[in-house]
Amino acid sequence: MSGITALDSGSGTSASEASRPLFASDEFLKILIAELQSQDPFEPMDTGEFLAQMVQIQSLEVNSRLSSLLSDMKSQQEIGAAGNLIGKEVMGLADSGAIVSGTVDSVIILDGRVRLVVGGYILALSNLMEIREEG
Repeated sequence: MSGITALDSGSGTSASEASRPLFASDEFLKILIAELQSQDPFEPMDTGEFLAQMVQIQSLEVNSRLSSLLSDMKSQQEIGAAGNLIGKEVMGLADSGAIVSGTVDSVIILDGRVRLVVGGYILALSNLMEIREEG
């Protein structure tokens, strides 16, 4: 449970915000009034059509929240996986293009991506070719 809390706090979304209704009643009323004021009185929008639009808006918001949460979870998983490599011998392609072999010294986040520091070189997790125990 603590991992989820950390994830939520890292994404700027508290647990109470994540579970709150997508539209508060006052927000819904504002949208409803704006929609009613902007429609043609001689050809009013069908209620079913209006509700379908509201459902689409809610679906987009839910999908956006889900995408953000999955992205945060992926980042946390990558950090954990990279952290487990500290002290292990690896071989891979450094960001500079050099093939590097050595002990993982640390993990950094560079340009929003998790990287390994190996003997002064920076490697992306996806560029690892080999992982072995030190010694």
